[in-house]
Amino acid sequence: MLDTKTMTVLMNEQQWEKLGVRQDGASLFTTISLVEGEVLGFIEGKKEITLTDIVNELGLPEPIVMMGVGGLIIEGLVAAKRHNQFVLLSEKD
Repeated sequence: MLDTKTMTVLMNEQQWEKLGVRQDGASLFTTISLVEGEVLGFIEGKKEITLTDIVNELGLPEPIVMMGVGGLIIEGLVAAKRHNQFVLLSEKD
């Protein structure tokens, strides 16, 4: 699991500001929850979509989107499967 110090290396200040996250990570869980909602709304009604497409379409930093998607998978709201070099996501029935 990435800590906020590692995240700071992977994300620049503009990306943190876009998400409204303080550098000390105090509101990281709220941010991840908001991203989960954005991802759910984005994949709604789509058969399958790649994780890369979600990152590109939402315009959010990849590490935060990946944490949000991971949370959705753990919660059982999204299904994921590997296909070649891609991860395909879909709504869970």
